[in-house]
Amino acid sequence: RGSLTANMKHFKNLKRIRNINTMYNFGRQLGKGAFGTVRKCTSLATGQDYAIKIIDRNSLKVNRRLPKMLLNEL
Repeated sequence: RGSLTANMKHFKNLKRIRNINTMYNFGRQLGKGAFGTVRKCTSLATGQDYAIKIIDRNSLKVNRRLPKMLLNEL
């Protein structure tokens, strides 16, 4: 696990990706919550496994504080 600063830099770069499927291979669902799901994914570049939270866009419209809440999870 990297530093919070490194994670935030990577998080900000993800917002610019048009098609995340070009960077990661998505695997099984690891969990589900009120705002979305967590899936296992593997970096196509490095083979490193990660967990990725996939947020339902409608959740962002319903709960304006959600983006800040998600940043607290890093």
